[in-house]
Amino acid sequence: MVYNDFMKLCILDPADFLGGAELFTVDICPYLLQKNTVTILHSGKCQTYDERLRKFLSHSSQKKRQQKIPLNDSGQAGMTHKKALQSGKAGIIPQLVLRPFAFPRLRPFRPFAFMKTLFRLSSFLRKNTFDVVQTNSVRVAILMGALRFFGFHRSVRWIHIQHDFTFPRRLAFLFTTADKILTCSEIVSEDLQKKGVSSEKMESVGNGIKIPKLPPNPPQRGGHERKRIAIIGRIDPWKGQQQFLFLAQKFPQYDFLVAGKSSDHDSQTQGFEKKLHQQKEEKNISNLTFLGFQDISKLFPTLDLVLHLSLEKEPFGRVVLESLAYGIPVLASDRGGAREILTGDFLSSLLVDPENLEEIRQKIKRIFREESFQNSYKYHSQKRAEYFSLTLLVKKIEESLIER
Repeated sequence: MVYNDFMKLCILDPADFLGGAELFTVDICPYLLQKNTVTILHSGKCQTYDERLRKFLSHSSQKKRQQKIPLNDSGQAGMTHKKALQSGKAGIIPQLVLRPFAFPRLRPFRPFAFMKTLFRLSSFLRKNTFDVVQTNSVRVAILMGALRFFGFHRSVRWIHIQHDFTFPRRLAFLFTTADKILTCSEIVSEDLQKKGVSSEKMESVGNGIKIPKLPPNPPQRGGHERKRIAIIGRIDPWKGQQQFLFLAQKFPQYDFLVAGKSSDHDSQTQGFEKKLHQQKEEKNISNLTFLGFQDISKLFPTLDLVLHLSLEKEPFGRVVLESLAYGIPVLASDRGGAREILTGDFLSSLLVDPENLEEIRQKIKRIFREESFQNSYKYHSQKRAEYFSLTLLVKKIEESLIER
């Protein structure tokens, strides 16, 4: 399908913390902005999320200045008014607009706050006359579904992207008004179908990342250096950091790195992170280091192995895909989306039971012991990673943005 026209797109993404769904929005924005003006309503609570988007916005503005293309009245980078006129929509200029918006939590449910938010959101959508609304979490999908259920904004195309298993069965009827539901994996699609969502509205588009340009023969880390093993992602009891700590005790000759932190707005995960720090000190695990959030483009080249140890069913497994793209071996939990990423005889052998520490220990030994493993892994991993190219993913999303 040819996609020539500019569109006004509104993305509803609360972004209370930086997780896979939030990184998804950050990643696809540069691609969507090539042909659309994008407004993002977010809570403003996640500083890292806001910084990443503003960093891109700043870079985009500088690039436009270098090309001598003027900024629009709001100070955002955009195309010339002449090009907008040629597009057939003079008032629509590709740009990124970030707008803080108070999205109330649904637990506990407060009817007055919910209705107030519906009114504010409806007014915002009406005043800005968007062509498409994209919802990126269950909380905002419920808001948009409620508006459509009561007959509001049905002329605006609504695309929902489901990243997890949290949509409640009793509210599945709200999805009947969505124009399209995109899921990050087949298992998420299956979960929605079990909850009563029509398969006719759904399409599994997967997830994607920008494939890094690796040198043909990347420099090898010296054999005398200690092996570096990392677990990457939000610190949460079900994400497997506790198992990671136990494994660090089994391999004192290797450095174990925890990249990520707990949610700033979740006392349970904060308490879990504090407990991990206490256990490190009490058990004197000197080879375990907490890094906090990291730039993966700088972190991955320094690693020898990534462990993905989710105890619960993972909707997708972005870290697994990133490991493939960077050519870093990964042992991944067999519970969830990683099974859709690590396919074929070779890559599927890297799936593990996250609670079977002996199995994981033996596979770590094998990876570091067998010299032929690295060459085989690089071939299979890079070939598989290309299948999840962000460029291919955005093409699928763009097709869904257009009314067929």
